[in-house]
Amino acid sequence: MRELLELPQEILLNALLSLPSHRDILRCSQTCRRLWAIVDASSAVQYRIQLGRCGMVEGTGATALQLSSDERLRLLRETIQKRRTFEPKLIHDLGMVEAQYERAFDLLDDIYVRLTHEPPHLSAPDDGEYVARLIIKDISGDSREPAKVVQLDVFPTDVAIAPSLDMIILLVLEEETSSDGPFLRLYLRTLSSGALQEHPDAKRPVLRFPDRVRPNALLEPEFHLSIDEDILALYVSDCALEVFRWTTGHHIISWSHEIDQTITLTAFTLISPTCFVIGHTGQLYYGCLAVYRLPNGDEPEGKQMQIGDPHVELFLPHFYREQHTVVTGLFTSPPRALRGVFESVSRITVMQAVVEDANTGNLDAEGDFIEPTYVFRRAFFAEACNSYLHGPRKVYAAVQVKWDDWGPSNSRLLNLVINPLPDNSVCSGSRLIYRRLIDDQESILSESDESMAYPFYCLDFGDVHDWAFLGAAQKEEALAGPQALRVMAPSDNQLVHNVRTSLPYYAIETRRETFNWSTVLIDGNRMICSRPADGTASWDLEDGRSIEHVYEL
Repeated sequence: MRELLELPQEILLNALLSLPSHRDILRCSQTCRRLWAIVDASSAVQYRIQLGRCGMVEGTGATALQLSSDERLRLLRETIQKRRTFEPKLIHDLGMVEAQYERAFDLLDDIYVRLTHEPPHLSAPDDGEYVARLIIKDISGDSREPAKVVQLDVFPTDVAIAPSLDMIILLVLEEETSSDGPFLRLYLRTLSSGALQEHPDAKRPVLRFPDRVRPNALLEPEFHLSIDEDILALYVSDCALEVFRWTTGHHIISWSHEIDQTITLTAFTLISPTCFVIGHTGQLYYGCLAVYRLPNGDEPEGKQMQIGDPHVELFLPHFYREQHTVVTGLFTSPPRALRGVFESVSRITVMQAVVEDANTGNLDAEGDFIEPTYVFRRAFFAEACNSYLHGPRKVYAAVQVKWDDWGPSNSRLLNLVINPLPDNSVCSGSRLIYRRLIDDQESILSESDESMAYPFYCLDFGDVHDWAFLGAAQKEEALAGPQALRVMAPSDNQLVHNVRTSLPYYAIETRRETFNWSTVLIDGNRMICSRPADGTASWDLEDGRSIEHVYEL
């Protein structure tokens, strides 16, 4: 050690910068005064430490910046401060949108795609025939280029994009029903062609499989498409789960809504190419999150995963002595291409649920049910698989884990009832933006001009290791925006107080009471906001138009 410390300062500095983690740098700085002095005096080392503490990395956009270490550190601190204040800046107006024709959307890597079913000529909407069109818009930077409009040769009901793969997925319901029943098709096409050309890396550019939508379902099913590297998943709400390895065409999973007589599938999210989570009722209707590992690609052709394969069942908390829990939604920050100057490496998973008091059994009775929303570390689910399924003892079925053994240290309960979250763009990186659930009358600011404003909350879970900021926040000395909240404001919709939940890091909670939008979609540092053109709470059936703006976060 002594010989090492006698090396020239430049060599020691390069050695510190070559360490894989900012935590390793900090540990080294605590071993002796010389290393502490080097770390303290070097802007390059301080820059590495600050990046790690706020859960960010340099994106490809940083390579174009000809900046010194001091300038990079200053730019990083300005970026962090901007994330902590939630003061959206208007970038450009996307104009008026014919919302009554919109069927699906997706937003990822600054590419915004909308799917519409509309008359061939909007000037003559009563012809009875409709065509499917894609509106593709690049919202990065200050781009003023018009959106690309493509008329499709198929009639899809849902769409998803993966710009880093140059892929767009179209979900199509077959019009002609065969003797084997109705079928669905997934068309794998290139985004650069406007979904007109097949994707060259897909062994089967059209994936065909049975439509498991129940004919007597009370509600119209919702389709949720997910893609992460070579895994493509389709979850049909309350109906089915289909998972493919799109590069080979292998159908990995085909599960129905009622998995067996005791378990009902209610939600799904794709965590990574090797892991996914489903929400199901559990055998006693207490509710749980089941975490599964996906095969690594060497599985034999035709072999599918079964519900009884080894997995981890994470039980949810109790709010009542006897209860029924239904997970109504699972959402995970999608994998983004690291194209910006600074990109978040922290990602989150959001869960919405309904918990009913089993002693009353009446959801219409006031006070007999609650609707909690939880935020989890996305990485936790892969860690749970490694921890519980890779032990010395081989696992043949489910490993069951009580809430007290996993939930309190890995989750955050949001203490406000919020609106049901949309299919896509709920969260991005470490941030979640959502609208508080309020009465329509409460949302009207002025009856004279019918303008609308909803309370919006922005939560950022990216400051993972910034203990200095945590201490300042606890003392209410942290630099944050004028709307930043130390504790979420209590309200009539506040949930129970005595449930032990927390996250092992601080979350910036910012509220804007006068944000004049009804829907917010988030992607990295961009946000698309929309509202009905007439300013009322819902789209008018006669008009059906909405206004869309792009904001920078």
